[in-house]
Amino acid sequence: MGFWFYLLLVASFLLYSVVSPTNPVLPFSWIILDNMAVYLCLISIAFVLSFGVVWSESISLSERSFLLVSVVSSLLCFMSNNALLFWFFYELSILPLLISLFVNSPYSERFIAGWYLLGYVIVTSLPMLFILVYLSVTNGSYFISSWNITDEIGHILAFILFVLFITKVPLPPFHSWLPIVHAEASTFVSVVLSGYVMKLGIIGVFRFCSEIFMGLGSFISVVFLFSIMFLFVSYSELDTKRWLAFLSLSHILIAVVAIYYVEGFSFISIVFCLGHGLSAGLMFYLFSVFYNACGSRNWLIIGMADNISNLWRIQLVLGFLTLVSFPPSINFITEVITIGSSVSNFSVMLLLCIYVLLSGVIPVVLLSYLLCNTSNRGFSGLFTSVNFVTLVSLWCVWFFMPLL
Repeated sequence: MGFWFYLLLVASFLLYSVVSPTNPVLPFSWIILDNMAVYLCLISIAFVLSFGVVWSESISLSERSFLLVSVVSSLLCFMSNNALLFWFFYELSILPLLISLFVNSPYSERFIAGWYLLGYVIVTSLPMLFILVYLSVTNGSYFISSWNITDEIGHILAFILFVLFITKVPLPPFHSWLPIVHAEASTFVSVVLSGYVMKLGIIGVFRFCSEIFMGLGSFISVVFLFSIMFLFVSYSELDTKRWLAFLSLSHILIAVVAIYYVEGFSFISIVFCLGHGLSAGLMFYLFSVFYNACGSRNWLIIGMADNISNLWRIQLVLGFLTLVSFPPSINFITEVITIGSSVSNFSVMLLLCIYVLLSGVIPVVLLSYLLCNTSNRGFSGLFTSVNFVTLVSLWCVWFFMPLL
């Protein structure tokens, strides 16, 4: 199976190489490979390769099957130029994770979390399908690239689509499912959710709602206030997965702000999505390593554990540096560009600066606790050299990609 994963990676780059930058739609019109699609596909492919190398022996056959269906569906969703296929693969990317949440999660409250997520899927799925069919009929084509939404009804439907898509990002007030699902899901589901599933909403906003998005400045400002609030909420969380879930809720807003304020928004937004997906996903993996080592997801217990190798603690330091957008990481570059592009709106620029400060301080405080309270000063303990080298390599590529 690893051969096919690498073949899929090569095929993605080959497809992108034959696409003209001025005409990202392939000749047969079913696939669109613009920058947004390519970068988001890279997230999905990166996670497939990571699972193949790092977790090849630690996830069950059913989880591998769910992963394969979800990843392939996300790739086809990101690249689809057909509205019906987009909807089909959009929903199919999420359903395997929902089933895995019910079947493979080891936590007792998984059914509550599963029904919570299922409710959002059911409520948003059919309205989205009806709207996409209506827009396809009124525009005379099911190909998204040929649509031109200019009438009032079209703008109203685009706004409804915007609401439906942000439930998957998720943005307030539709964010409540994410911390619940992350807390009760298996690590595999948490990694995938933070990796590329949250980006399905971003691609939906970009594909269908760009005409009305620029008129939502007040909403963006209100959501930004929620983002800062999530940072404070994360500071009070002792559960590592809930902590990272709230931090992800806060961080993902930068992608939305970049869409609104940055010229050439699609590139900056998707680059941030790439960085966020890799860093959050790898941090969830590290938390699973620490959970297996000390039997708890509590920060206080993890900090006092003496059976975690310092090699893994080095990994934790690298992970925290990615979360705080330490230079020259991708997230650092995108945040600086976003702040520079918001100078025309002083209040938003001020909020961005506060966000950058708090998002850096809070993880560093936790990191200092973890490093200062450990009694293990050696490099033995829970450690797999292949996993360690793989993760270090991924983080090195992620950190220094902006310098290339």
